[in-house]
Amino acid sequence: YYQPLIQLHKKSKKLYKQAKIYKIVVCVLLITLLGDQGSIMAEEMNPDINPSLIEQVLVAIKLTETEGEKQPYQTLHPPVELYIYGTDSEIEAKVKQFNEDGFVTKLKNGRQVVVAQALGAYGLLDIDFNRFAKNAGIVDFDFRKDEWQDPAVQDKIAKNLANQYFNRYGSWDLVRIAWFGGPERAKKIKNGDETITTMPQNVQDDLA
Repeated sequence: YYQPLIQLHKKSKKLYKQAKIYKIVVCVLLITLLGDQGSIMAEEMNPDINPSLIEQVLVAIKLTETEGEKQPYQTLHPPVELYIYGTDSEIEAKVKQFNEDGFVTKLKNGRQVVVAQALGAYGLLDIDFNRFAKNAGIVDFDFRKDEWQDPAVQDKIAKNLANQYFNRYGSWDLVRIAWFGGPERAKKIKNGDETITTMPQNVQDDLA
């Protein structure tokens, strides 16, 4: 059952790329032929900057994060070690806060890391889950005590986060980079300081 679903997802990603290229060509032609009016029409047609496509984006993120899972909203992803960034004082403060919140931190290659785990259909990190819930208007939520597996909770958090990223970066491609590679990488790519090919291979695979 799940193999055809995976093949369909891969086919959908290919068709999405083909449709996107076609729309970009059409957008260029509209701008060339119709000037300002064409620019307005092109902006409405460009899928990368169209905010109304958020539901399709969330479906794509969910498929990437939990492809083949029978119960995606209950998925426990493998733990990962994440480097903690900032100045020495900022890192020290973050380590203290992580420890107070019950997360494990340790030194790795001379740098501080925190052990985190992605949860659910959208791969939301446990170290961010409560903050993301609060930002989405879910008051006094604690993923350790409350029902983080609730699809309505995850959908609301993911939609709010995707909207925040889109408002920040102005592009669904950059939203995907922020989601799978981190906001700092999306910021660097937007500013031209980094490219997708310089990102870790697993992130490139998610964005392929």
